[in-house]
Amino acid sequence: MDLLVKYLTRYSPPVVIALVCLFIGGYFVKYGIERTLEAEFQKRDRQLELAMKRQSNFQEKVMWEKYLVLTSQNREMHELRAEINGSFITNADSKSFKNGQDVPRLTAVYEQLNINRFLIGEEMYQLMRKQARILLRFSNLDAKDKNDVETYKNILKRFDVFDKMYRESMQRMFNINSGTSSTDVTSSTQEKT
Repeated sequence: MDLLVKYLTRYSPPVVIALVCLFIGGYFVKYGIERTLEAEFQKRDRQLELAMKRQSNFQEKVMWEKYLVLTSQNREMHELRAEINGSFITNADSKSFKNGQDVPRLTAVYEQLNINRFLIGEEMYQLMRKQARILLRFSNLDAKDKNDVETYKNILKRFDVFDKMYRESMQRMFNINSGTSSTDVTSSTQEKT
């Protein structure tokens, strides 16, 4: 206010009115620019937030798909291992899981691993292929090897070593505690979506 009185004593009223209008106009221009910038920043923040949410949703879907592929292939190998093991223990015919030297269910595991190699990552791909190779060797033991208990045990031990590595990798990859069941992981993942 003192500034206005000072200008009134020094300058004519029309000049003072023009200066006041100029100051008021400058204030409104400044206010308008601030509001425009604020609106633009909010718009960019919303766009960035949406982009990050889409990326996060995509990553969650990829991780979920990876989890499903890994667990289904591991389950298939364990079921096949149990079937092969049962046929050796009971000396039953291996035709239920074998077709000549081929094990069709194991071939399907190899195919799924190859198809999903990029999704599951090189570490898990190599680890699961090694497990599958052990199963293939296990299924193709000939009659003399079936009676060699040490060979039989060594093959199962090797499978178990790779299975332990699989579990450790899954725990690390999906932050799964050893006490957490797959349903806990499923429910927590579904809660996020």
